[in-house]
Amino acid sequence: MAGGLISVRVSDAAPLANVFRRLTPELQRSALQSATFKAANELVKEVKNAAPVGTGPTLRTRRSRGGQVVSADYGRLRDNIRRGRSRRQKGASYVSTGNAFWGAFVEKGWTLTRRLRDGAMRKIKQVAPRPWFDPAVRRAALRTVDILNVEIQKAIEGAARRLGSQVGLDFGTRLRGRRR
Repeated sequence: MAGGLISVRVSDAAPLANVFRRLTPELQRSALQSATFKAANELVKEVKNAAPVGTGPTLRTRRSRGGQVVSADYGRLRDNIRRGRSRRQKGASYVSTGNAFWGAFVEKGWTLTRRLRDGAMRKIKQVAPRPWFDPAVRRAALRTVDILNVEIQKAIEGAARRLGSQVGLDFGTRLRGRRR
């Protein structure tokens, strides 16, 4: 959630990792992007199912300090959950709550305080945390690792098929031994 990062490290995939390292950097990046994007789709499904659903109106209107009336409609939390591709880390995908900033407040809880005239802080209201994002990610973790494994394997097989066709070899069977 808000600034959180989940890294996946698969220790039982040594043979797959050895083959993966032999691919060109372009093929590695392409395979990782495709695999992480599909795995992120699985996370989005699980997180959307776990998201708390509100029933009240989504349009909020308030008066700004200058006296101007300002309205904002951020929509429902479930509708704001989406996945995207990282610009900084090539091949990385993420799942976020988009414009629904209040999702973090529900997940972690919050406290409203007010500064008194003497400088002390007084607790006005406190809401207990109701975790929903992190448990959903933990529930979907094994499925996403399986998706990553299958998609990277498909990319390796596709690269081998393309390279084989360039030199005149026929790869009619998949590397796992099944016919296509």
